[in-house]
Amino acid sequence: MNTPKDDPFYQARLKEIEDELKQEKNNFKNYFVNNPLGLLIVNYEMVIQQANPALLSMIGHSLDEIIGYKIGEIFCCTNTTYLACGLNQECNRCLLKQSLYQVRETGIPYANLLFQGFFHSSEYKKNYWLNLNLIPIVEGGENKIMLTIEDITNQEETKRAKGEFLANISHEIRTPLNGIMGMLNLTLLSELSKEQQDNLNVALSCANALLMVINDILDFSKMEEGRLELHRSSFPLENLIEQTVKTYIPQVKEKNLEITYQISDQLPTCYVGDEKRIKQVLDNLLGNAVKFTHTGSIHLNIEEHDRVGDLLHIKFTVTDTGIGIAKDEMSLLFQSFRQVDGSMTRKYGGTGLGLTISKQLVELMGGWIWALSEKGKGSSFTFVLPLKVSELIKPMEDKLQLIAEPTGNPLHILLVEDDKICQYIFVQMLKEQGHYVIAVNNGLQALKIVEDQRFDLIFMDIQMPEMDGIEATKQLRNRNGWINNIPIIAVTAHASPGDREKALSMGMDDYLPKPVLMNELYQMIEKYSKVNQSINTLNDPEDNEKHKRGASENQSLQDQNIIIYQYIQILIQAVDRMDIKKIEDTVHTVKNIATKMEFDGLRKAAFHMELSARREDLTKIKIDLSKLIAEYDKLIQFIS
Repeated sequence: MNTPKDDPFYQARLKEIEDELKQEKNNFKNYFVNNPLGLLIVNYEMVIQQANPALLSMIGHSLDEIIGYKIGEIFCCTNTTYLACGLNQECNRCLLKQSLYQVRETGIPYANLLFQGFFHSSEYKKNYWLNLNLIPIVEGGENKIMLTIEDITNQEETKRAKGEFLANISHEIRTPLNGIMGMLNLTLLSELSKEQQDNLNVALSCANALLMVINDILDFSKMEEGRLELHRSSFPLENLIEQTVKTYIPQVKEKNLEITYQISDQLPTCYVGDEKRIKQVLDNLLGNAVKFTHTGSIHLNIEEHDRVGDLLHIKFTVTDTGIGIAKDEMSLLFQSFRQVDGSMTRKYGGTGLGLTISKQLVELMGGWIWALSEKGKGSSFTFVLPLKVSELIKPMEDKLQLIAEPTGNPLHILLVEDDKICQYIFVQMLKEQGHYVIAVNNGLQALKIVEDQRFDLIFMDIQMPEMDGIEATKQLRNRNGWINNIPIIAVTAHASPGDREKALSMGMDDYLPKPVLMNELYQMIEKYSKVNQSINTLNDPEDNEKHKRGASENQSLQDQNIIIYQYIQILIQAVDRMDIKKIEDTVHTVKNIATKMEFDGLRKAAFHMELSARREDLTKIKIDLSKLIAEYDKLIQFIS
């Protein structure tokens, strides 16, 4: 009886498969050896298995010198305090280690990791900026990870120099602008004649215009570098449109124009998206329409464009009866630093960046934008955005209304700020709400005063003489008791990419860019007042001792267990909806509760999830949520 091995067709097919496998192996070998990018293969123990010639040339090692070593013994990040970390367990800030472990745990590739580090060599140690891609592979029946490594040191140094320049320019402009806008706001709260109020409102309008120019330039810089991030959350569409259009009513009345909007009745109420960036695009388009229209009207129309899967494509159209644009000038629209007529810059002002930024924002959100116009007859600007419908309906909020009344008990606030004008304005704003404020000039003075006095909240400038805000925060976080747990808000004139993330990663709780607006300041205080109320903060040292002994009836471990459980349920729902802002806010509250109650494992898990939310890393968020729930389960067992 013939077996399959005796079948000539079987033998021929087997030979074809063998030849295909050999060809694939040769193709991979050629790809690996001849690739201009550095390629490195490690096993799941992070031990180096193979490297290509491009990588060996980059690091100044031979293959024999690195095979068998852990990747962390050859390549380290600049955060490490170890000569060769070997991916040391104590080095918790290593992005390379976190990314490698994530790929190992999930089997999902990790793309475009920007990493600063150095390769160890007996001859030299050189810092690199690298772009890494981590790809899970199977070689010889074993699971491994292949890293593609691109040296972008020169590109990154150029970007960093540009970023530092913009940050310094921003700081130098925002600091005095903070003083101007602060004094105008404070003066407008006093008794003034109608003429004085009008004059100050004009001055404040000019200051706001200057701030918009600064923000345009910084946004453009972030987009050029690919570092502008979206923050998605649920929002009611009508609320967004109403509040956006309302800001233009004074300008429209002054020019005797009419402004209207229409939202299709067929549209759902609430969506998931970046509410702030959608508003920014609408502001650019409506602002241009008001600027270039002298008679007639401006109309905003919102309707459904089409549906694709679970995404609803919403079409926003801004139509005006303004000066219009000639056909041969339409090609200049959406170009950087360009207006269709150079004289418009002198006559109407602006950076020429508004439409460029709008186009890039729309495309970043997955949409597209176009314009129709006729000289002397007006223009029509339309953009379409794919948005996911949300069932979560937030209450209508009048965000234009300035919060001027105290919303809770007066707080004891420490202000750490070296600029005397900013100090004065900040103190007056806080006193306006009835808070008790002490101001010091630098981080050293802050460290000294917290030894003698207790505070509910610290506002911390970043750039200061003697000791900056980052170092002061580090030292405060290393102390025991109430000082370690106090909310610290970064207040800085720096507004370059990554400043907020850097401040938060160094132990600060939140971030306010200068110039600080009164309503934003008051909302920040309200936010942390509510957090303290929601977790029933223990302000009295004697109460803290009672808590530690388990003797406080109102602040028992069981009470905190219920609160944490409720927040975890909110977190699970937010992760299901991919509501990044809700995730970040909720897990931040969990972190605060865990810190106050000295639940260290839960605090660490919440902190890691908060960082993942800021990076909008949905895969990591789900992993972190599982770890958070596991820490909560441990806590339940401990309480039981």
